[in-house]
Amino acid sequence: MRFNRNLDTSKLAGLAMFCSGGLILVISLLAPTFTSSYWEEDFVPEGFRVPVNLSPIPEDEPRSPIPATEKIQGIQPIWTRSE
Repeated sequence: MRFNRNLDTSKLAGLAMFCSGGLILVISLLAPTFTSSYWEEDFVPEGFRVPVNLSPIPEDEPRSPIPATEKIQGIQPIWTRSE
């Protein structure tokens, strides 16, 4: 009987720890939701921006080795049946 009483006590202690861990998890996930109104007043810097040069490439500059705007051509050989 003493073993069963110790077993029941251990099961209750394990259940209490499991429930308290779940409660801590729920609180830690919900806390930022309710406290975010205080952080909205902070200064938020603008995102990183990359300047884009939309001017055409001058003729004296070398062209890119990757033809990005050229017509794409297939490089696979065309197989024909020779019978």
